[in-house]
Amino acid sequence: MSKVVMGIMGVVLAYFSISLLVPTAFSVYYGEDPIPFFIPFVVCGLASIPLVRYGVHEKIRHSEAILVVSVAWITFSLLSAVPYILSGIPVVDSIFEAASGLTTTGATIMEDIESHALSLLLWRSMTQWLGGMGIIMLFIAILPELGVGGRELFKREFTGPTKEYIRPKIRETARVLFFVYFIFTAIMVALLYVKLSFYDALTVAFSTVSTGGFSPYTESISYFNSVYVETVVMIFMVLCGVSFALHYQALYEHPRNYLKSSELRFYLGFLVFSILVSVAYLYMDGFQILDAIRFGAFQVISITTTTGFTTYNYDEWAPVIKLLLMFGMIFGGCAGSTGGGVKMVRVQLLMKFVYQSLFRLIHPRAYKPIMFDGKAVNERVVVSILGFISLFILVVLLSTFALTLMGIHVVDALSATVSTLTNTGPGFGMVGPEFSYAPLPPLAKLILVFDMVAGRLELMVLLVLFVPEFWREVR
Repeated sequence: MSKVVMGIMGVVLAYFSISLLVPTAFSVYYGEDPIPFFIPFVVCGLASIPLVRYGVHEKIRHSEAILVVSVAWITFSLLSAVPYILSGIPVVDSIFEAASGLTTTGATIMEDIESHALSLLLWRSMTQWLGGMGIIMLFIAILPELGVGGRELFKREFTGPTKEYIRPKIRETARVLFFVYFIFTAIMVALLYVKLSFYDALTVAFSTVSTGGFSPYTESISYFNSVYVETVVMIFMVLCGVSFALHYQALYEHPRNYLKSSELRFYLGFLVFSILVSVAYLYMDGFQILDAIRFGAFQVISITTTTGFTTYNYDEWAPVIKLLLMFGMIFGGCAGSTGGGVKMVRVQLLMKFVYQSLFRLIHPRAYKPIMFDGKAVNERVVVSILGFISLFILVVLLSTFALTLMGIHVVDALSATVSTLTNTGPGFGMVGPEFSYAPLPPLAKLILVFDMVAGRLELMVLLVLFVPEFWREVR
């Protein structure tokens, strides 16, 4: 590992250790054992000292930026598992739960969530909040102070077909986005506190704003049996599935910026269409109209934003609804949001590319560029999107095949793979909303951990580590 990467990792490790003080304090308050959090706090804090001291803080290269992000997510997924391990949860299960939290996936191995310590469940939701934007925003914000170029790190985290920075300097951009993220969290906690305890409001807000989906209760959001709580959660799931840069532009410049975004219109259009179809089929299946709206709307929003909260066992619903949920899971949220999936803008541009290809068959000499938000899209962007989607399909096929080799039914294997790769969490079949990932073999869980991290890093950032030329560039 280069000294530049060591220096950056040391700083991030120091901030990570500080985050462990929150569950440590909660454990003391609730009269629980603080050791599972205090030990990793000390170890991470001490380990960061030599890394910061002997690391080199200079301009970061493109390849080193990729390495930092990849190593950070893998390292902190492992470190986040330590409190689970010290709480008596098996190592592989602990890594799975920690990676699921930090990647905001929401897949769980906990079958009786309420039996675990409150402080551990707080840490569980907190890792989602940190993974959503917190860790990335923190170390992007402080890296320029060390003379490290943060812009490359920003590109690695917010990979998308378009990148327009809010402020000229990456540190200012990071702080602005983190501020919006923090304000959304604070507002949601305040709204939920009207009906819930502070602890429940905090954990649910952490998991909602990050579109993570961990709940402190086995029954997920249905535990509260509150239309008010479900409505607040739905509103913030929708908001956090939208680009945070767009939120800033709309809130601090002019609301009309929302209307200018074709990705936002496509995202909302898909949600409305899916909700209408789901509600109609639920009503025809015997649901009262209000219940059909309540359960149908919540599940469509939850799955499409890749949050993964549940209020009903959607695995029992009509096949057409489950198919729409699968589409939503794959499409995901908008680029620059905390949502996972392929991202709506890629789906849009893929559709435009298909139309352009058909148009060229009819008019081979005509010039018809792909337009997005009133601008012609560079062909390199289109090629990168096609590459991403091809890689997505390849990883799905390979992971599904690997799981079936372990005796897992092909439908369950496909569902588990897509749910983790898109960072959604609950899927269908044996990993559906009423089940957990606990029964899966340890090796299957580790494969799905890889899928979670790969999905969170948009595939190429992690998979490029397997290319020999990359390591020659890093050296």
